[in-house]
Amino acid sequence: MKRVENAMVAEGVHREVPSFFVECLVYNCPDSFFMELTWTKKVERVILHIWQELEGDEPAADSERWLEVSECKYLFHGAQDWNRQDGRDFVKAAWNYLGYAS
Repeated sequence: MKRVENAMVAEGVHREVPSFFVECLVYNCPDSFFMELTWTKKVERVILHIWQELEGDEPAADSERWLEVSECKYLFHGAQDWNRQDGRDFVKAAWNYLGYAS
């Protein structure tokens, strides 16, 4: 996903997104997604999961909130330079860039 982000930025398809943010988005996807047989299917599932899970407001229950890779901080909080919509915008651009079906 970091390579997709780099390619999109290089081609002017999407604004630059912090690499750490991309890493955290992918980190919050189920491990089973990475057992798919092809990279195409892995990436498709990751994008769909992020898109679906970041819809709406931040969950009230701590157990449902996404974490940074260190698991020491929540991924989305007021002091971060990004928000849930930034994650959705990124994966929507990636979905279109990679030519997945609607």
